[in-house]
Amino acid sequence: MYKVIMSDSFSKDLEKVNNSVQVFIPGILEQLMIKPHVSRQLRYPFFREKRVKRNYHLYYLIYEEYVAVLVIAINAKKARMPTISLNSADCSTKRKHTPT
Repeated sequence: MYKVIMSDSFSKDLEKVNNSVQVFIPGILEQLMIKPHVSRQLRYPFFREKRVKRNYHLYYLIYEEYVAVLVIAINAKKARMPTISLNSADCSTKRKHTPT
């Protein structure tokens, strides 16, 4: 089972999301603990996106060597491309840091 870690930016993003979406987050985090590779890969094998309801996407990194998942962002579908671009550019930096 993988350990799920939420970044500060994810926690801030989550506060901005409406309650109907927030209700689904605990179940999705539980899914990531069991099978983090189920969702769609983005540019790197360890950078993934999981759809939440219809209009939101959750972004995370998989750390195989630590058996951990770092959840980094949640955004509306309209903000998807800027989020992917920003996180992809920063992905190598985040990947180097070990989860705690």
